[in-house]
Amino acid sequence: RDLEALPASMLSLNLNGSREIGDQGAKHISSLCPDLEHIELYWNSRMTGVGVGHIARRCHKLRHLNLSGCKGATRDSLKALASEGSGRLTFLDLTRCPGLTDESIAAAVRANPGLTSFNLYATPAVTDRVCTAIGESLHSLRFLDLCGASQITDKSIAALGEGCGASLTHLSLTWATQLTDTSLEILATFAELGFLSLFGIMNLTDKGLGQLSEGCAHSLCILDVNGCCNISCFRDRAALQRLFPRVHTWVVHS
Repeated sequence: RDLEALPASMLSLNLNGSREIGDQGAKHISSLCPDLEHIELYWNSRMTGVGVGHIARRCHKLRHLNLSGCKGATRDSLKALASEGSGRLTFLDLTRCPGLTDESIAAAVRANPGLTSFNLYATPAVTDRVCTAIGESLHSLRFLDLCGASQITDKSIAALGEGCGASLTHLSLTWATQLTDTSLEILATFAELGFLSLFGIMNLTDKGLGQLSEGCAHSLCILDVNGCCNISCFRDRAALQRLFPRVHTWVVHS
């Protein structure tokens, strides 16, 4: 009944935590409000690829889609976004969506080249394939969260550098445990980078941190190297401050 009261002119809808809204609700919403530009579906555990497909097919002005915690979202969700969606997304949050595949994420990325904010926090399907698609397609990306991307390698950072290294201001690589100093050398070329989390990456060393400092000492304001135990000064704030004089926040994860 509440959904029936939605006006056709609605542009923004927040259904965060509305776990009773499933695929049929998504069908109803997308039929009633085809001009939706912004929809929040955080922790909507009943939503599956069917529901996301309804939204993708009918809401052709959609720019902002939050599927964070939608554990029922599958690869079909993103295939619908890729093949039938608006192609206008600037914001996409896929936090904690275990049913996705790297192929489907890459397809959604390529279909939405205007993305400026992309959250993949704790989404296990993030691979080099995904980051290659991001680098090839998202040249205006500013916010990227890859926390928990334990499958990505230095190849991913190289791909990001080629495509969106000039635009990224916020990058989380927390627990991206395969990365090495090669990635820090590449990150040193990211001229606008203000936020960087390297939390828990044990392959990084003093050499790599020095290279990062050479390129990003005057842009970084937030830097987390906690748990990077092969960086000798990872707990020495004074030493870190000498390398990165503008940083005011050293702890992202508590």
